[in-house]
Amino acid sequence: MWNISEDLIKSLQKEPWAQSCGDQDFWTHLIQWFKDTVLPEFLGDISSRVDEIIEISPDLSEPEILTGTTRYMVDFLGAISASVRTYDPNTEQMLSYGSYPYEEHSRAKYIPLEDTIAGYVVKSRKPYLVPNVLEEKLYQDKERAVSKGAFSIMAVPLAIPRFFPDERDTAGVIQVYFAEKDRPFSQLEVQMADLMARRLSFVIARKKLLSMHRINEKKDAIVQKIFLKLGARGGVKMKDVFNRV
Repeated sequence: MWNISEDLIKSLQKEPWAQSCGDQDFWTHLIQWFKDTVLPEFLGDISSRVDEIIEISPDLSEPEILTGTTRYMVDFLGAISASVRTYDPNTEQMLSYGSYPYEEHSRAKYIPLEDTIAGYVVKSRKPYLVPNVLEEKLYQDKERAVSKGAFSIMAVPLAIPRFFPDERDTAGVIQVYFAEKDRPFSQLEVQMADLMARRLSFVIARKKLLSMHRINEKKDAIVQKIFLKLGARGGVKMKDVFNRV
């Protein structure tokens, strides 16, 4: 993967700020130093953050899992808060579904799908960046944002696949709020937020798989009790079977 070093050096040398920065040996040593020191530490930090999300207990409720994940995103990105909304097909609106710090009691339960940041992200399935909330037409509750000290937003899509035939795929958005006004967002930050959102989908999927497993265990236990009763030739009283299970 490091065969791109020469191309990277050439690309760096074309940057205006790098015109007077050393000769070829300087750039070669700089890239090697970056590989040996900065990159391993950075990748280790990313791996640790992702593992923290994956290891969230599936026994928690879905809103608790979402709150835990947004806490990790806020810490990693240096944000002040984050919130989750999912699309509710019954109302065709965006449903409030978790936040960090927890503030569900003060958030609007529903917001429109149309003409909102959350709605745009759900429909496009692409991130949406807001450098300045005060100048963003799709962000309607500017007074609340200002009262929280939030002046810029990064919104990334959230997708949770269905596991049961009568379920729908869950589409949503995670909105991360920052204190800076006119904040520049790097591509790396967006990719990291998107990665964390995808790992959150894994945690929810694991929760559903665990739920299915426990349901099957209960079914097997019921069947086993019924056959034990039948084998005893004493007849089957369903009330007794379910009480024992």
